[in-house]
Amino acid sequence: MMEKISEQTGNITPGLVTRCGIYSSVLLLIVFGIIQAEDLHLGGYMESPELRERHSTKELYRAAYGACHQLVKAKKCAPLLVRLGWHDSGNYDGETKSGGANGSIRFEKELGHNGNAAIPSAIALLKPIKDRNPAISYADLFQMASAAAIDASGGPKIDMLYGRQSSHTDFECPPNGRLPGACAPFHKAVGADPTEIDENMTPAEHIRAVFYRMGLEDVDIVALSGAHTLGRAYKARYPSNLKPSFFSVCNPALSADVDFGSVNTSAVRSEVTYVHVDGC
Repeated sequence: MMEKISEQTGNITPGLVTRCGIYSSVLLLIVFGIIQAEDLHLGGYMESPELRERHSTKELYRAAYGACHQLVKAKKCAPLLVRLGWHDSGNYDGETKSGGANGSIRFEKELGHNGNAAIPSAIALLKPIKDRNPAISYADLFQMASAAAIDASGGPKIDMLYGRQSSHTDFECPPNGRLPGACAPFHKAVGADPTEIDENMTPAEHIRAVFYRMGLEDVDIVALSGAHTLGRAYKARYPSNLKPSFFSVCNPALSADVDFGSVNTSAVRSEVTYVHVDGC
C-alpha cells in the first residue's frame, strides 16, 4: 500500500509514512498526558533549545553532586560539609526574610560570626568544584555538598531543589548571633541584636527561639539535631570564649559533632526558578 502511494505521489516514501505515523502517535501520547515531551529525544525534531538547556543543566548538577560525593569519600569531610550547609542556612529569619541559604557565609564578615570557626576549610574544599562549575551558585553548591555528605555517609538521599541565588556582597550577610549557642548563658538569637544575652533563657527556650524564627517546629529540631551523631567534636570549631571545662563535661568522649544538619531554606522566595534534579 505504501509503495503504491509512493508511486502515485513521487514524493512520499515508505520511511516518511512510517515516521509520520510514529510522530503522530507520540503527539497523541503527549496530548493525553501519557508521556512528557521533555522525556523525548527524537533526533532534535521535537526538542526545543529550552529543553536542551534544561537537560544540560540537570547533567551539570548531577556531575557536581557526584564530585561532592567523591570529595567526601576522599577527604572524610562529611561533618564539615554538613556544618557548612547548616551554618549558611540556619540564620534565616522568617519575619524579615533575611539570611538563609544564600551563600553569604563565604564572605569574611560572616565567617567571623560566633560558631563559624573552621567553615573556611569547608569552602576551600569545595573551591575546585565551584571553579569547574561556575554556573552553579555558591548557595546551591553549599546545600548540595551538605546533602551529598549525608548520602555518602550512608544517610538518605535528600530530594533537592536547585536555583538559589547567591548574595553578591557582604551587605546581605545576616547579623551575628542567629545560630544556636553551645552552652549557657544563651543569647536571644532573634531581633535586631541576636547576640544579646538572656541570663534566664533555658536551653529549650533558646533552641526553640532559633528554630521558630525560621518557621520550623519541634519535630524539625529533633530531626536536625541528629546531625550531632555524625563525626567528632573539635575544639577549633567552637567559639573561642567557651570554657575548657565545656569539652570535658559536655563531650568527654569527643563523640558529638557539628552544629545540626542541613536546612535547605532560602531567603530568596520570589523570582527564582527551582530545578528538580533526580539523583542529586
